[in-house]
Amino acid sequence: MIKNNKVNLALGVGTVVLTGVLVAADYKTSKWKCRYCEEEFKASFSEYFFAGHTPTRRKLMCPVCGNKGYFKCIREIKYRCNNEKL
Repeated sequence: MIKNNKVNLALGVGTVVLTGVLVAADYKTSKWKCRYCEEEFKASFSEYFFAGHTPTRRKLMCPVCGNKGYFKCIREIKYRCNNEKL
């Protein structure tokens, strides 16, 4: 019984760590585009984390025009080739 608890604990901790890494990676590569003023912006992590969302949109507030709504995600993926940014 004790061995089973240790396995469950290890699986639980591993799941939490993996989830945290995936959320942080998603945040680092995400920008948002306001549908009203067309401005692209980066949300704070707390605003990103606690916002209501769909797979491609989050409910945020535009820092430029102040409108609130579901804004589309724009990925900022940066590739490296020979240690140079493309």
